[in-house]
Amino acid sequence: MALRNRFDLAVGAVLLTLATTACAPTSDDDALVVGALPFVSSAPLFLAQEAGFYEREGLSVELRFFRAAQPVALATMTGDIDFGVTGLTAGFYNLAGEGRLKVVAGQSSVVSGYHFIAYCVSAEAWDLGLRSLDDLAGHRVGITQQGSTFHYMVGRLAEERGFALEDVDLVSLESVSNMVAALRGGSVEMILLPAHLAEPLVVEGVAQILGWAGDETPWQLGALFTSSENLENRPQVVERFVRAYRSAAQLYAGAFLQRDANGERQFGEEALRLAGLLQEYIPSTVPEILAGAPFIECDVGISAAAIAPQILWFQRRDLVDPRVEASLIVDDRFVVSGSVDP
Repeated sequence: MALRNRFDLAVGAVLLTLATTACAPTSDDDALVVGALPFVSSAPLFLAQEAGFYEREGLSVELRFFRAAQPVALATMTGDIDFGVTGLTAGFYNLAGEGRLKVVAGQSSVVSGYHFIAYCVSAEAWDLGLRSLDDLAGHRVGITQQGSTFHYMVGRLAEERGFALEDVDLVSLESVSNMVAALRGGSVEMILLPAHLAEPLVVEGVAQILGWAGDETPWQLGALFTSSENLENRPQVVERFVRAYRSAAQLYAGAFLQRDANGERQFGEEALRLAGLLQEYIPSTVPEILAGAPFIECDVGISAAAIAPQILWFQRRDLVDPRVEASLIVDDRFVVSGSVDP
């Protein structure tokens, strides 16, 4: 099945309802809608459903899939969803800076040694000589939006490799599936993709991988966030949801982050089992899911210091209000409260 079709099948219906059955909610507060992208970086969100951790907390969780990160922030702010789990964008920071959203836990990090986000160059551009990240100036690079995580990663890459971001033609394409289509069609020469979407393009002969963002520009990519209204009016619900999410992150870490004596990643039977469960949510094969499994802190902790550099980068480019401060965005009381026993 073509990669774009596989992605579209996962998000085309937008709404995926996976109701828990053994423990019915006792009030409307216990029924939650959570927004995410169907990526391996959202794995704890999905594993909490599969392992019954939401159910254990008396919660019924409905998952809603999106095509880009920024709409997740908007939906959380308006109350269309209760939580968002995705990459942090300039749009998110502006909403959070207005006091509308708060980060309550971490998600994935882009870390060296974890092949999560790939720089994918089209086969045509590769054949024409685009074979180094040093040579992006003058080429067309597809991103979802200005102010997106992809925009930030290309900008950081430009700083690390010593070329001007202004010399790269950044093409905003609104969704990841549109980015893939643009690479296929030749309207852009490079995109950044999670590994589970990038590797099939390589196998198909559509793209080549020039490198990995974790090896070039490590950073805190994503977070779990909710509205300030939820934090004020439903703190116990937030705490229960974060506890379930954190339990799933520990399950994920135990299976996907193991290394052998030589430092090589290793995946045992539990990793294979969990990757099989994740196929319900992620349009990929088990090997693709394993190969692209990112680093996620087992306690899903996140600090203001982790996101401050990204905020500053966006502020310098007039994409985030200069009054936004990282210390006012993170509410970490829930990731340290209570014991977690997955």
